Amino acid sequence: MAVSIALGYHVGVSRDRGEMMDDAVLRAVDNTIRFLRMSAIELRRLAERAPDIAGELHHIADQLDADANDLERAANPRRS
Repeated sequence: MAVSIALGYHVGVSRDRGEMMDDAVLRAVDNTIRFLRMSAIELRRLAERAPDIAGELHHIADQLDADANDLERAANPRRS
């Protein structure tokens, strides 16, 4: 009897930890997506001031946007 109670307790604790970990991972993914998108915006702004490297900056910005899109689809396939 004590073993089943202890096991039930541990299962409940690990499930709570798993849910907390899922929430933390989802927040980290959302923050990463925001960071990638904001970085792309800033690179495009820099490109306006530096025409000699504008093409490279736009290319990197496009890659960051693509990475953010990929991460968003992988994190939540239902959003796509």
